[in-house]
Amino acid sequence: MFHFVEEFTFNISHLLMAILELMGGITLIYGAAMIFWHFIKLKYDESSTLLRIKMARTIALALEFYLAAEILKTVFVRDTSELYIVAAIIVLRIAMGFVIHHELDVDLEQLQKEICEVNETK
Repeated sequence: MFHFVEEFTFNISHLLMAILELMGGITLIYGAAMIFWHFIKLKYDESSTLLRIKMARTIALALEFYLAAEILKTVFVRDTSELYIVAAIIVLRIAMGFVIHHELDVDLEQLQKEICEVNETK
């Protein structure tokens, strides 16, 4: 009975990891496609700061899905070498998240400056 429960949990967890990774991939691809479409519609006439903000948010959301999948993988680590690899991946994804959030803050400041400049010219 215990073996059945263990195998069931193993299979469900791997299914959840695959679903989370798929959700991250779909989020990234869909977001990038929509942002690219809006970029093409701008025709280089307007600022792309808002699009950069949307792209940063899309990447951050996709990274959250990938990070959730990596955290689930830690349950099935069998030896320390696997643990080091999973830990390194988690640390890298967290670092990428911090960089993206910093870029987002910079882009938000740039957008506020652009809005102020537009309001001053009116």
